[in-house]
Amino acid sequence: MKFLVTLPEGEIRDTFFTKKQIAELEALGEIVWNPKSVHMEDDELKAALKDVDVVFTGWGTHKLTGEIIEGADKLKLVAHVGGTVKPYVSEEVYQRGIKVASGNEIYADSVAEGCIAYLLCVLRKLPYYSGQLAEGIWAGDEERKNRGLIGRTVGLVGFGAISKKLIPLLKMFNTKVYVYSRYISDEMLKKYDVEYRSVEEIFKTCDIVSLHSSYTPSTHHMIRGSHIESMVEGGILLNTSRGPIIDEQEMVAALKKRPDLIAALDVYENEPIGPGEPILECKNTFLMPHMGGPTIDMRSVVTSALIRDAVAVVERGEAPFYEIDWETCKKQTA
Repeated sequence: MKFLVTLPEGEIRDTFFTKKQIAELEALGEIVWNPKSVHMEDDELKAALKDVDVVFTGWGTHKLTGEIIEGADKLKLVAHVGGTVKPYVSEEVYQRGIKVASGNEIYADSVAEGCIAYLLCVLRKLPYYSGQLAEGIWAGDEERKNRGLIGRTVGLVGFGAISKKLIPLLKMFNTKVYVYSRYISDEMLKKYDVEYRSVEEIFKTCDIVSLHSSYTPSTHHMIRGSHIESMVEGGILLNTSRGPIIDEQEMVAALKKRPDLIAALDVYENEPIGPGEPILECKNTFLMPHMGGPTIDMRSVVTSALIRDAVAVVERGEAPFYEIDWETCKKQTA
């Protein structure tokens, strides 16, 4: 088997391809590495793909267009070590019968874990009490006003891979879960033991609202200030999806109007945010610098999983376990 790794040399590539993954590949065949510290240009990528069975792509790899894969007659699998494949593969890849796989499902587990971590931090006020103690202030019993996740009502706006991973974790806390999605079926509602509610109903009735919609023209600013203002007392809004799903200007106004609410935000309309951003004026927030995605230790896990998929596709003629088909690819957020 012949592999092409398109990721530039450096620290990021090393987190995906540790000594373990390199040994796994070397045991299977020849590895061709991107020799540069930057991404390969289209002509370089096209030349490197000749006689390659499997190409490993990553964040920033140039899109595999019909022209780039024109001479890649042996190519059987695009193994994307990121999650979303839409920016990296074209329809021509699928038309050629080349399989596509990614770490999307594995990363979804990690993001769901991050959602639970954020919620527990907010409910238990971990940053606040830790900061107090760092200043030598021991909170007395009358000051301990933290809360828990057990028994809460949680509303999920969007029903993709992350929501499907998050629901079982939430159920461990004996929560009641409502879901809004244009695509969820009665069968899925029953399978995951959740109830359907409109976006408006979720905001008006849930202790916690967590956003998981893909960002598309139809979801741009789908969450307005009026939604946030309608939340229950002490409600928590969590966004680990995409910043522009919320009208940030209206959200800031709503948070100032409702100081009892908390917005736990990992994503923003414009990133990175810095001094002077209106959201920083709100005291009832828990802000993270877009770290709700997969933790760094999951990168090598994904690579090993995709190596197993390479064996399945090339040596056994099977479909990859972590396959992303064309219909799924089209629905992904670029």
